[in-house]
Amino acid sequence: MKFIPYKLRKIIVLFLVLFSCKSFSQAEISYLPDTSNQNTIDNVKNLEFIKVDKTINKGINNGVYWFKIENVAEKTIIQFPNNHLANGVAYYNDKEILSEKNERFLTFIIEQSPTFIKLNIIKEAYIPITIQEYSDYKYSSKKDNLFTGFYYGFAFVVVLINLFYFINFRDRTFLYYALFLFGVSASLFISDGILSFFSLSEKTIDIITLVVHITTSILGALFATSYLQTDNYYPKLQYVILSYIVIQVLLFILYLVTNSFNYFALIEVFSFTLLGIYWVTSLFLFNKNIFTKVFAVAYVFIFLLGVDYYVLKLFGFQLLQISRDYIKMAGFFEMILLSFAVIYRMRILHEENIQMRNDITKYATQISSLSEELEKNKQGKTNYFTEYDLSEREQEIFTLLAQGKSNKEIAETLFISVNTVKYHIKKIYSKLNIKNREEAKQISVI
Repeated sequence: MKFIPYKLRKIIVLFLVLFSCKSFSQAEISYLPDTSNQNTIDNVKNLEFIKVDKTINKGINNGVYWFKIENVAEKTIIQFPNNHLANGVAYYNDKEILSEKNERFLTFIIEQSPTFIKLNIIKEAYIPITIQEYSDYKYSSKKDNLFTGFYYGFAFVVVLINLFYFINFRDRTFLYYALFLFGVSASLFISDGILSFFSLSEKTIDIITLVVHITTSILGALFATSYLQTDNYYPKLQYVILSYIVIQVLLFILYLVTNSFNYFALIEVFSFTLLGIYWVTSLFLFNKNIFTKVFAVAYVFIFLLGVDYYVLKLFGFQLLQISRDYIKMAGFFEMILLSFAVIYRMRILHEENIQMRNDITKYATQISSLSEELEKNKQGKTNYFTEYDLSEREQEIFTLLAQGKSNKEIAETLFISVNTVKYHIKKIYSKLNIKNREEAKQISVI
């Protein structure tokens, strides 16, 4: 981090500390897998539980999981911050304790121990747990809400800026990036459990999740195609998008019909695979230009963290043990870097277009001049080509010479060697009885 200014480093460290630190209750928690759902609250008390020392991640081994909370000294909050965990009930002295309403995730208030919690998991058995005293929970919730609101506010501003650029410059790359960023933010919006405030059924939330993820992957592919200009290098890559759209739609229909978690997981895999294909493509094009390098660097953070958080945990893996907050931090970095990269790319392409138009104008002028001279030649009129008996190649070189082109530029234009250009220039000087390029320019004006 030496390249980052000292004051900025202090701000970053403070930012990470502020939004990463959490205080935990002294309560102890253990769990018991019951995937066949054979146990009840009456007999589960006598069974041996496994102490929880890290996030439980059993992947597709879903079903019922029991939890035992002990050493509760005062009012304690236990929360399962995974929006796929929605079905659960707590027990104390054989009495049911319902989950709290108006919470983003499945949450219970516990005041006595031992308390047992039964979770019925129908998707991945990824079970993050936070246990906090009530006052600490309220404080951390405020920090979390502040950070969440700041992220979505920032993302909304970036989306508006890109839409503004699209309207003004008519460059579809801005539109695709705005829509892609909106899709990424919508995915995090769902993962943050905010849809639970709208009293939607679990099935409805699942459908919304899949539609958002499928659409976002397609928008990401469209953005990458436009930004990297892959049609110029790999034109057949567009068929990859079409094939993935067909596959994802078929899997989505199968999920609606069967409600099988396997199809849900496959859709997630294909969504991120499509995005991964375009990131790999950016690596193949890495040396083409600077904005391709920026894309490859900025895209990798949000992509790899997204794979780790959304895909790997479905199958019981998680390499980095990241949370939604880390994805948002990567999102800040990606939004800033890619937004500047898109603008820089537009400026570079604009300059290239201007240069191309200027070259076309020069070539058109050159062709027009040659056409006029050839027409005079056909009509038997005298011109400096016929008068001095210049060959066709000498005529081409003389015209470029009169325009102020260097020997190297003339050679590149006519696809001949520099030595050949020098040879013809000597012959031209001899035939026209001139000594330098300035005299050649004066003759061309006459």
